[in-house]
Amino acid sequence: MPVIESLPHFLYATPKTIDSVVGLNPNEAEHTSYVDIEPWTGFFLQTSKKLQINIFTEQVSDFKQTDGIKTSYFPIFWLNEKTALNEIHAGMLTESLFTPIENAEKLKEKLLMIKYLLMSLSSFLILLTVAVWILDSFICHHGKKDNIHHEDPSTPCLKTSSITYNKVKVLSDGYQRLTT
Repeated sequence: MPVIESLPHFLYATPKTIDSVVGLNPNEAEHTSYVDIEPWTGFFLQTSKKLQINIFTEQVSDFKQTDGIKTSYFPIFWLNEKTALNEIHAGMLTESLFTPIENAEKLKEKLLMIKYLLMSLSSFLILLTVAVWILDSFICHHGKKDNIHHEDPSTPCLKTSSITYNKVKVLSDGYQRLTT
């Protein structure tokens, strides 16, 4: 007699096979096998293997003893093996894997905030530099504010101290003399 393996209660079998044995009620929630895997490590969190062993029976014309036997699959027994991660190992997995990942995510968020803060600060400084440059250009070329007169257009207009310089003279030795 051939031995045949199937899911319990002939789950996913043809209706003819299920109806060949009285009392079978296939239920997907109760009779399927599954494996729950943690995706980062490949660690098994839960497993369930369900298996039914059957004997194939049929009438054999050479044996009169099999005259009353109909062709069917006769269940002998079924297995239900389960494993699950216990609380101790689940805590170890959480502590060694998920806590560092959460900390890295928090650090990433803080670094992102610092990045945007630095970008904002640098944008402000660039705008401030452009504004000072435009203001200086306007004062040097369009107005005579603070009685600043430049005889030489290549003379810089920006003041570097609180003293107002009226003239900049380049001497023959290369030094500059500032006169107030």
